Amino acid sequence: MVNAFRHIILSVAIASLSVNSIASITLDECQQLAHDNYPLIRRYDLIRQTTEYNLKNIRSGYYPQLLFSAQATLQSDVMTLPTPLVSMLEANGYDVKGLDKDQYRIAL
Repeated sequence: MVNAFRHIILSVAIASLSVNSIASITLDECQQLAHDNYPLIRRYDLIRQTTEYNLKNIRSGYYPQLLFSAQATLQSDVMTLPTPLVSMLEANGYDVKGLDKDQYRIAL
């Protein structure tokens, strides 16, 4: 039992060391890989294309922008004034209709 437990511990330790050694890369190796692969980037002219794309986006920010929005709502119930207040206002010559259940908004 103790031997099996030691065997498991040793296996886990060896596995974790081997994973760490495979996954690690030094800074020098990373720089060398970047240097080796830089001609591929230059061949496809990606840096120049990226610069032109970024400059085009910056310039387009100066163009005027036109925004349009529309909204329509329909309420199931709207607020109304109390009946005595409506009667008093109508007696004084005011026409009180209340709010519509449907409302529309358009903005440009």
